[in-house]
Amino acid sequence: MKKIFVLLFLICVAVCPFNASADVWGVRAADDVNEIIKIDPFTGTITTVYTAPNYASGNTEIGLAGWSSQLFYTNADVENGKIYLIDPATGLSSGNYMVSGGWEIDGLGYWSNTTDSYIYTSGCSVNDVHRYNAVGGSSPYFYYSNVEDPQSMAGDNGGAIFTVGWVGQQYGIWEIDPEVDADAVWFAAVPDILRSVVGMAYDGKYLYLSDTNNMLVTLDNAGNVVGSIELNDTLWALASTEGTGTQVPEPLSLLLLGLGLAGIGWLQRK
Repeated sequence: MKKIFVLLFLICVAVCPFNASADVWGVRAADDVNEIIKIDPFTGTITTVYTAPNYASGNTEIGLAGWSSQLFYTNADVENGKIYLIDPATGLSSGNYMVSGGWEIDGLGYWSNTTDSYIYTSGCSVNDVHRYNAVGGSSPYFYYSNVEDPQSMAGDNGGAIFTVGWVGQQYGIWEIDPEVDADAVWFAAVPDILRSVVGMAYDGKYLYLSDTNNMLVTLDNAGNVVGSIELNDTLWALASTEGTGTQVPEPLSLLLLGLGLAGIGWLQRK
């Protein structure tokens, strides 16, 4: 019996969700706040606060994306189509550029490989996804994928791009091929605890979602909710600087569970 309890404990350790810390960036844009913050999505602890560029009271059409050494920021309520490059180590802008057709951007995503890098935008007056070269914003690609009315965008060099929107009559979270203009793939339903999604980020291991009810929710690569906290302010955009360029495979939880149950059966037969 003692062996069975030990085996059950080991199974739980291997299978149960483990909430490690992570660095996520968000934009607080309340009437008296204009900040880009770094926040732990599992605890709500804020460790860094920077002043956001070009902010005015009531702005909500905001996008943010990132990778290890750069954040991309835009505020379409003030400067339609202007993308700011921000150093996450200092909060200082190293420059900016304009993207053509960048109307009403309310979400940014970033992806790169060994030869190319792109930013992806949601919003636009005709409610489609756009893709641009991340260096300078050239080569616009409109109507990228078949997602309509995308509400935000996730992708921070985590190996994939996600958005929330419609494909046909189905609404939810969709994964978009970052390299090929192909139909989006269903990922998961929007968690019931979220109202209207306004911020998204993806670091290869977790997908982060924020909404107008001040919630910050974390999903794993299987679409399961592994964390949720209520904040004091709405995060109108999210980004991550932890992406390594590839998705992190899900742990072999089911395999471990199966082997564990098989082991319990074997012990009982003994």
